Amino acid sequence: MRSILTLSALATLILAAPMPAQHVPSDGPCTAPAGPSPERLQAFARQYHPETLSPANNQASLLVGLVLDADCRLLHHATGRRAADSINVEATLGTLFPGVRTTPFVVAGITDAGPEADQSPGRPWIVWAVVKS
Repeated sequence: MRSILTLSALATLILAAPMPAQHVPSDGPCTAPAGPSPERLQAFARQYHPETLSPANNQASLLVGLVLDADCRLLHHATGRRAADSINVEATLGTLFPGVRTTPFVVAGITDAGPEADQSPGRPWIVWAVVKS
């Protein structure tokens, strides 16, 4: 009887102990730690919001917001302006997409909207998130 109580207490301790986080395998091409490639994000910006990349427009502080799924399918897109050169991704996505669930996300970030060759100051940014399905 005593060994059953000891075994029961040991089992309770093992079950109550915190478990280390397990690595969750990638669910799609956009769930890698770095997220989708800048080229893919820039292609979405050119396709859905070419006006933000036009030199004729005042590009300073423009934002393109993108919400994708794990397979890099575009779920939502929007444009806006940033108030500063430093932004919070989560708050900015919430502002660009009111009423759209952008959290929890798998990975999110900010990238330049233009090609690497264009280093002009104030060029547009892409704020993006890959959301859990």
